[in-house]
Amino acid sequence: MHSSTPKSSEAGTYELHVVLTGNGAAAPTKTRGNGLVVTREDVGVYRLTLNEDLGPFMSLGGHCFGVVGAGAVEDVAGYTLVHGAWNSAGRYLDIAVFDSTFAPVDLAATETLDLTLIHKMSTAV
Repeated sequence: MHSSTPKSSEAGTYELHVVLTGNGAAAPTKTRGNGLVVTREDVGVYRLTLNEDLGPFMSLGGHCFGVVGAGAVEDVAGYTLVHGAWNSAGRYLDIAVFDSTFAPVDLAATETLDLTLIHKMSTAV
C-alpha cells in the first residue's frame, strides 16, 4: 500500500489521498484511494473503511469540494465536511457533508470531494 513516504513534521505518518465523485442517493464513486471502501450510511454521510490497519488515525489532513462535467463551482460553494470518531476495531471513519444552509447533502454526479486521511504508521503496516 505504501508508494512513497511523505515528508512531514510528524515522523512515521502515512497519507491516504481519496477522491470521491458524487452519485446522488447512492455511495459515491471512488476514483482515488487504494485500499479503501466507501459506502453511503445516510444523506450526506459516507463511511470510509480501510482494507488493512494503517495504525492510529491522526487527522483529516485537508479537503476540497470540486465539480466535473457540467457542474458549476457555485454548486459546492459553502459545503462543509465534518468527521466522526475513528473506529479502530472496524477501521473506518464516517464523514458528513453539509450544504451552505447546514443541511446534510449527498454529492451530485457533477460534484467531487478530495480529502487526505493521515495515520501514524505502526508495526502492523
